[in-house]
Amino acid sequence: GYGTLAFEDLWPARGDYDFNDLVVDYQFRTITNSENYVSEIQGDFVVRAIGASFENGFGFQFPNSAIDNDDINVTGYSVINNYITLTAKGIESSQNKPTVIVFDNAFDILSRISGEIGVNTDPEGTEIEPDTVKIIMTIKPNQYTENQINLSNFNPFIMVDLTRGKEIHLPDYPPTNLVNEVYFNTLHDNSDQIQGRYYKTEANLPWCINVYQSFDYPIEKSAIITAHLKFAFWAESNGVDFADWYLDKDSYRNTENIY
Repeated sequence: GYGTLAFEDLWPARGDYDFNDLVVDYQFRTITNSENYVSEIQGDFVVRAIGASFENGFGFQFPNSAIDNDDINVTGYSVINNYITLTAKGIESSQNKPTVIVFDNAFDILSRISGEIGVNTDPEGTEIEPDTVKIIMTIKPNQYTENQINLSNFNPFIMVDLTRGKEIHLPDYPPTNLVNEVYFNTLHDNSDQIQGRYYKTEANLPWCINVYQSFDYPIEKSAIITAHLKFAFWAESNGVDFADWYLDKDSYRNTENIY
């Protein structure tokens, strides 16, 4: 099945905290050869909602720096806005780990309706059918096992409003080489690079979440803590309490604030 990545794009400010500024379902399929080496990875990325006026891009980084950028060839991406530099093989340039840019502007995937701010976040607005970007990553033969590629620990991120250096990642996931570090430890961000702490407020609240099923995201301007009532307990406990906060269980959610 699909997992969901949901982003709040006003980092380092906490913003309205509705986690619908970009909502992307994702699924990877890994193909191995007879020697059990990875030959191809297929990634489907379904853009479901864009609750933002910002034009945000989306990508991910492989977690293993021992994988050579030249050993991966990427096709299927949507990169057309002239702020991303790719190699001839479709990998982002100047990165120490293979980095795939899936799209550089979400509104190129889901077009907004004139007069409406976002897409699929206002219950009174126009509902747009989600669209999918299909990425194919061809891997150099007989080089890497699934464990070496380690996609279960992939590092997804957005680039805010066509600004390459303004990256938002999952909590405690490091930025890429191309981040602009000026944003860290400003406003509500409480990162500590020495401790490996990234993209959290002082109370451990994140700006990106990864849910291992299709996520029921909040409506526009409804903070996630008013929709998923156990979210704050989970985040502030650093993931110890209510690890199942996103499920539709008794007393877990306020459906009026869910799209």
